[in-house]
Amino acid sequence: MVETITATASPALDHIIERPRLIARLAEGGGARVSVLAAPAGYGKTTLARQWSQRQNGPVAWYRTTRASGDVALLAVQLDDLLASIAPDLLREPGKVASIASINPSAKPLGRAILRTFESLVRDVLLVVDEWEAAGTDEAEELLSMLVEALDIRFLITTRTRPDWFTPRLEVYGEGLEIGVDELAMTDQEAARVLTTVGAVSGRARLMRSADGWPAVLGLAAMSGDVDLTSSRLLSHTLYEFLASELLDAAPVETQAALMLLAVASVTDVEVARCLLSANADERIENAVASGLLAVTERKALSLHPLLRELLIRRFGGPHEQPRAVGRRRACGRF
Repeated sequence: MVETITATASPALDHIIERPRLIARLAEGGGARVSVLAAPAGYGKTTLARQWSQRQNGPVAWYRTTRASGDVALLAVQLDDLLASIAPDLLREPGKVASIASINPSAKPLGRAILRTFESLVRDVLLVVDEWEAAGTDEAEELLSMLVEALDIRFLITTRTRPDWFTPRLEVYGEGLEIGVDELAMTDQEAARVLTTVGAVSGRARLMRSADGWPAVLGLAAMSGDVDLTSSRLLSHTLYEFLASELLDAAPVETQAALMLLAVASVTDVEVARCLLSANADERIENAVASGLLAVTERKALSLHPLLRELLIRRFGGPHEQPRAVGRRRACGRF
């Protein structure tokens, strides 16, 4: 889907307040040329991008990535049309990129064609690329990296995983800015503002501890009141469905099974995890980290969000047969 300026957000995130500290981060030093918001689903990336877009004085173009965007020919045609929509006075040969795509649908010739047309664009233009992880192909990554490298416009990219082409060099030279989970997570003050109309003070504090700053979890509570803030069971049906559909089900079955074992066994040490998971342990851990499901601290400790841990424990004893069976086979093989 190609659009300009507009963007939809999850109903849960409609309750997400504006956060001046994040707007200030994006604005530091006049704003980085390439900004990346990298975090799992539900951390308010699209909401923040929308709020930042609304503060711009120059043209803003919004590209919402879908699985179809992995087709580099389609991606190139869509980006060419989108940039043309905010720069209608530029000399351009309509259909040129589409013609190249039909003959040689690869990143380099398509990228060169786009650059020839739009190389004169300047930094008052902001291109937002939302949910970039959905593209999921090397060809799409190559095309976007070409545009980021050569166009002198600003990019704001929301994604669940940091792109490989977003190198430390961009940050070192002041060209790039990454805002990750630690910054996108809500502070206690921000969470309290979202939950001002929900539950008792004691129950609200319990939810805030369990949510650990996760904006969508806090937003779901504020939206529906579906969480019993006085109960120790904070994983309501609504939260369960969000966590399952948006995060866990997107991971490979083997990664789900590995996370189940880590959750059930309460493993928090990398070396113990390697012993438990045995073959392909590092691959499973790396995949979980890349998916935003697991974090590894500098001291080699594993960190799993408490709500995800509860979901995984439920699934280990529940009806989700394939990952449960894989997990149990692994457990039986180790103990």
